[in-house]
Amino acid sequence: MLRHALGAASFCLSLLIPPGLRSAWGQDAVPATAPAPPPPVALFDFESDALLPLWAAADPAATLAITADPVNVAEGKGALEFTYEARPGVFQQISTGALGAASANCLTMRLKATSPTSLSVGVAEQNGARYQGLLWIDADEWTDVSVPLGDLILAQDAQDDDAQLDPDEVSGFFLADLANLPGEVGQALGRKEGAQRIWLDSVGLTTTPQPRSRARVEPQEGGRLVVLDDFESPVLWGLPVRRAGLQRVPGAPKAAGQRALEISYTLGAGRWVGYVLAPPGQLDLSGATQLSLWAKTDLNARLVFALEERDGTKYDTAVKVPPDGKWHPVLAPFEAFAPFDPAADENGVLDAQQIHRAIILIDTFDADVRPGGLGSVAIDDLGLIVPAAPPQGQP
Repeated sequence: MLRHALGAASFCLSLLIPPGLRSAWGQDAVPATAPAPPPPVALFDFESDALLPLWAAADPAATLAITADPVNVAEGKGALEFTYEARPGVFQQISTGALGAASANCLTMRLKATSPTSLSVGVAEQNGARYQGLLWIDADEWTDVSVPLGDLILAQDAQDDDAQLDPDEVSGFFLADLANLPGEVGQALGRKEGAQRIWLDSVGLTTTPQPRSRARVEPQEGGRLVVLDDFESPVLWGLPVRRAGLQRVPGAPKAAGQRALEISYTLGAGRWVGYVLAPPGQLDLSGATQLSLWAKTDLNARLVFALEERDGTKYDTAVKVPPDGKWHPVLAPFEAFAPFDPAADENGVLDAQQIHRAIILIDTFDADVRPGGLGSVAIDDLGLIVPAAPPQGQP
């Protein structure tokens, strides 16, 4: 059972770009008879229909339009309206090959959807390399997104010579609804049916102001704490697994921020419920030896932590947090993580610098619930501990 849960939660979000959209991102040769592409713009404000032809949907049955309905416009007079029918096996993505700004440091947009939605958003370089972030938005409310480009991570199936996003090379933008993906991945991220709409406004690349990253590096005695997510961002940069409920709660008193993430579960929603995130791409994770976080619950609950390398190799360990409703530090040394498939890794060792996904799962078969069948666990300052390097000449 855990094998299926981790296989579903630690998925490869490769974002399969339809061939017809690749030419805009430099992946296919442009026919000699094709007109030259328009110069990239730094901001799509959707105030007119003029730039609408620069956008495309992966699903031929989906539609894109500029709406002037004030309810569905975040600012100004227009927004992009993406309408599609959610159905199994159909990948729902929109993209443009005309977004770019030299020396930009931030991707911004405003988002709204008709239902809670797990999304992948990101940018593409001229060489076709794609850098993405995973985020979750609630229904029927505008979400303001402002993310440092350095926080975006190279897509798992993408190749880039320096594995580093170059803002001067950005030439496209994409957004995908991650519901209804095939197999266990789709089961983990959820299914949708019927008509769906996503609205975008003010999609752009900016140079100022630089938004606060959800990650930080904090000196500690004997080393440093590399925080993957402190949950202070107004956007949740991760995805619920198996219909997990997600909400912000007051943070751990000894954590640096003010907010934490509460993951709620219900009996009958599936055994493994949780949250998956991608560490920000700008972090140097080399030398890490322990997983670190704060956790709180007032119920007995078994937690499983999994770390996945870029090649898909997964390592996991399990802990229990005292069910007293108080915040507790949790440390899990890498030695406690067992390989999901011992034959899958080339060296049989969890390589910190290769960590591509971090997954928190609650085993609902080994967890209590409150009256009504609901339970929850709160987490804060999820990170990795990197010990200080010994002085030269010492082991």
